[in-house]
Amino acid sequence: MSISSVIGHKKNIKFLLKTIRKDEISHSYIFEGSSGIGKKKVALEISKYILCKNATDDSCNICKSCVEFNTLNHSDFMLIEAEGNSIKNEKIEEFQEFIHIKPNENDKKIVVIDNSELMTISAQNRILKILEEPPKYALIILITARKSSLVQTIVSRCQSINFNNLLDEEINEFLINNGVDFEKSRIFSKFSNGSIVLARKLIDNDNFMNLRDKVMELSNILIYKKKCELFDMLKNFEDLKNNQYEILNLLEIWFRDLLLLSLFDDEKVLFNIDKVDILKKQSKTIEINKLVQCLEFISSSRNKLEKYVNYALVLEDLFLKIQEV
Repeated sequence: MSISSVIGHKKNIKFLLKTIRKDEISHSYIFEGSSGIGKKKVALEISKYILCKNATDDSCNICKSCVEFNTLNHSDFMLIEAEGNSIKNEKIEEFQEFIHIKPNENDKKIVVIDNSELMTISAQNRILKILEEPPKYALIILITARKSSLVQTIVSRCQSINFNNLLDEEINEFLINNGVDFEKSRIFSKFSNGSIVLARKLIDNDNFMNLRDKVMELSNILIYKKKCELFDMLKNFEDLKNNQYEILNLLEIWFRDLLLLSLFDDEKVLFNIDKVDILKKQSKTIEINKLVQCLEFISSSRNKLEKYVNYALVLEDLFLKIQEV
């Protein structure tokens, strides 16, 4: 793999390469952005590039340094990841010991900490001591989806680089290149919310398309007020308790599509791009203010589930409220 294999983030990569080539790289960075969009991939490829013996426009992938890096077995590189729900002191102690030993093969020693917001406060304070007086050869990259969870003194000592969610087109191209057919790739890229990780999960989730079809069927029953069919549908959904949040998310996205179609009449903003005809027909039967109400009902139902209110009761209440709008 190489920098050229990274999906998206061209502006950030260009900036980082420029600072490396001008020998102006900072001692510490925070890569901030949503989960699953490729921040770690960029951190790893930039680290490999810095350590590469023959780097030009990209790392060479054949020198001793690149070969060792590709197995994450490089003496001047350390990747720290969470174990369970936190990054504990023991990991940071290893980092402290590692960073204070001079580089073995290169001019730099690099440490990448993934999901750095999961560091305990004690672990963050240990990191802070390094950031206050970093060795000249040190490069530390903190990756996070929640910069606000890092202590402010850490943030102030790092250069922050914001990573945007990937474009639908970028994910669509990635999926097609990985063997997903065009129609499915369009759908998955929309529902991935700019995340390669989520796109991969959707591909592997055989139940996703089935759930979406059930939600579409449900929307017809709710919007066209088919009361006799509602309770049969409710029974079907009660058997899908393990997918309760997915169901609400899909229903929310469906009504969001209806609202956006009613407001802007623009198919490009829709998630359910393969269901445009159905959405257009439905949008003509329900007013905008009622769509807003339905979205509020769905949001309220999600909050109830998070408070462990009975799933069947929450669904029944939600379906009846939407049908009565």
